Amino acid sequence: STRTAGAPFVATVNLVDLRWNITTAYAPIVSVDTDDLYDIEPGDLTLTQGTTYFVFTFIKKSTGTTITALSGSYQNGVSRLVPVTFGKPTKLMVLVPGETALQGSSTGKTGAPANPFVVNSTFTITVNACDQYWNVVADTDPWITATTTDLYDDESLLNVQLQNGTITRFITFKTGNMQGYNLSYATHTISVSP
Repeated sequence: STRTAGAPFVATVNLVDLRWNITTAYAPIVSVDTDDLYDIEPGDLTLTQGTTYFVFTFIKKSTGTTITALSGSYQNGVSRLVPVTFGKPTKLMVLVPGETALQGSSTGKTGAPANPFVVNSTFTITVNACDQYWNVVADTDPWITATTTDLYDDESLLNVQLQNGTITRFITFKTGNMQGYNLSYATHTISVSP
């Protein structure tokens, strides 16, 4: 069944024979691994009567995460795909050109702003509603206001309602710092609030 990012759940690991009957005669130590890059794997456990229970907390939203159980010379066991959905919205993410969302990561994004932004050049900003693990929350549509430190840009288009947890808007900085060849580059900060 579908799991929620950040919500712990229990998974059972059984030692079975070729016909999927639980084998109770052995007590191997089992380790587990998932393909969620951002969760913390539980420690190794010893099977008791052919069974043990691991607690998992998936972090990254996905259409299917797998759990693999490993134990010495036994064949690895792999779970079915476990869908992971986002948690409750807790924060907003702002992306500018050069940045890409990286759901589940500690920063929520990768890359760096494609500096410098040239004054009077239009570029996009994307605002995402996210859970505590930077997963985009697609079932929320809050109104947000984006502001910048540029006193002369037009922020009237930046007071918007997110659609399915996200919105992309154009912005044009009007002031900047003078840097060589008579080009002005914008070095402003963008802030977003619900």
